[in-house]
Amino acid sequence: MIVLVVVSNYLLVIADQSQVESALAQRDTAKVLFDQTADQHKAGLAAAVDVLRSNVELQAREQRLIVARNNLAKQKLVLARAIGLPAGQTFDITTQVAYQPLPTSTLDEALQQAYASRADYKSQTEQVRSAELQKKAASAERYQRCPLLQITGPSAPILRRITVPLMRPRCCVSQFFKEAGFTEITLSRIPSWHRPRKNRRKPAA
Repeated sequence: MIVLVVVSNYLLVIADQSQVESALAQRDTAKVLFDQTADQHKAGLAAAVDVLRSNVELQAREQRLIVARNNLAKQKLVLARAIGLPAGQTFDITTQVAYQPLPTSTLDEALQQAYASRADYKSQTEQVRSAELQKKAASAERYQRCPLLQITGPSAPILRRITVPLMRPRCCVSQFFKEAGFTEITLSRIPSWHRPRKNRRKPAA
């Protein structure tokens, strides 16, 4: 925990120091433009309003530089308190963090990352999957009420006997089992008394 606090404050000091450098460069640029406009005004090449505009811009840049330096000083105090330095002791940051650009990602990669991290998307996906399973379960409840067929036919030296629900016309069933290796197909309807006990109707009392 202590290491995390110190490192975070150290990086904030480096960020504020970069802000100071940026504000200083902008102030120097505004000062150069103000001097150039003042010289042009003396030579009769620029109006007085241009000099006033450059002076206002210079004052604004100097104000931003003061704010950036104050933020840096306050952040240094926070860092000094975190590492245990005495109050009022001045120090400078010597180790700079090199700039590293952020890795760019494609649109597909960004979408996959969002799908993997968003809880609302995962919740909606699970709800859709649950609804699909409920639909399949509701459809499967009708399988026991379908008529059953007994398919008998020799395939090589083995005699196969298979009982399947009649979910399609008989011609389609025959064609399917012929392609599966049955040379002779016999379809016969299984009587209701040969079905499982749970499908039998209870006699009326």
